[in-house]
Amino acid sequence: MMRNFGKLCGYIFYYVSPGFKRKFIENYTQANPDVIGNKRKIRHAYQQMGSLIAELPYIWLNNNALYKVSGDIEVINELLYQQKGLILVGLHGGAFELIPKYIMHKIISDNPLETSFTSMYKKPSINVIDSLLLKIRQEQNINIVPANDGGIRKLIKCLKLGQITAILPDQVPQWNTGVWVHFFDKLAYTGILLHKLHKFYDTPLILCHMLQTQNGWRFISKQIYIGSTEQESAQILNNHLEELIKLDYEQYLWGYNRYKTPKGASY
Repeated sequence: MMRNFGKLCGYIFYYVSPGFKRKFIENYTQANPDVIGNKRKIRHAYQQMGSLIAELPYIWLNNNALYKVSGDIEVINELLYQQKGLILVGLHGGAFELIPKYIMHKIISDNPLETSFTSMYKKPSINVIDSLLLKIRQEQNINIVPANDGGIRKLIKCLKLGQITAILPDQVPQWNTGVWVHFFDKLAYTGILLHKLHKFYDTPLILCHMLQTQNGWRFISKQIYIGSTEQESAQILNNHLEELIKLDYEQYLWGYNRYKTPKGASY
């Protein structure tokens, strides 16, 4: 019911959001040229976006969602025993908000090691919204930290303790904290934090995604490896994110300005 309501909202939003629609179509067609000029498919992608957003309250507030997920966390459990910590690499698509809840639910059931989950997020400019999101997202053994120097220090502390951390590298970082590499054949400024954490602490990287299915969700995960330089690693990470998006183009949030130039940046 929530998904259908979201699809209706997405359909309406398609017709009343010219500025957002322009950016949405530009990003979507850059990644998937097959939909260029196809208004029906673009409207359907809008509806899917509405569906993804509409189910967030259910994901945040109802633990029954955990029992509607298929997919195991075997690779995560195996790597946790190395006690080097883990960095989960995901994107803003599918039911990404469900990933920490599902992983911690499964670990408590399957893995005797004590662990916690700490993810990094971009702090909203409105304090009330920030406080609300913190209250909703954080729970026992699940924490979120802002994408700043203080948040990075907390992530490092978690890695040293062998804990799980998560970073979504599909947003534009501040100038001097990334490199220019391609994302769907167009230059996008991409962060290098994952490269530095992985190389300095020898921490395994896990690519993960939570896709909507007809009656729930499907969790996907695999270990990935990156390059020896910041440039190479950033490109490899973007390539992996493209692989996830191509599983279902419509389950990515295309409205974000992924190709914007950070203030003070140059090619």
